[in-house]
Amino acid sequence: RIIPSGYMIESCTYDISETLRSWAIEGSNDNQYWKTLDSQVNNDSLNGVGLFHLFAISNYKYNTESFKYLRIRQAGSNWCENDSLFITSIEFYGRII
Repeated sequence: RIIPSGYMIESCTYDISETLRSWAIEGSNDNQYWKTLDSQVNNDSLNGVGLFHLFAISNYKYNTESFKYLRIRQAGSNWCENDSLFITSIEFYGRII
């Protein structure tokens, strides 16, 4: 289990047009009910080839809650106006318990 404090995403390394635009990071303990830990809307910090960005999970409500599962969920189309989700990597940071 992890108490998440942040995550880093690297954008796609081969296609600038398919970059992530809006998303949510969610946590769950049963893989059925998900809590939104962070969300980004029209975020252009990954709009380029091979860009890295570190995002904080600063919602105090969840800074003490641990999760068994973490996921990223695309919310809407990417910068190319389609539903493809292209990233090179995602890393989660926090305290493992």
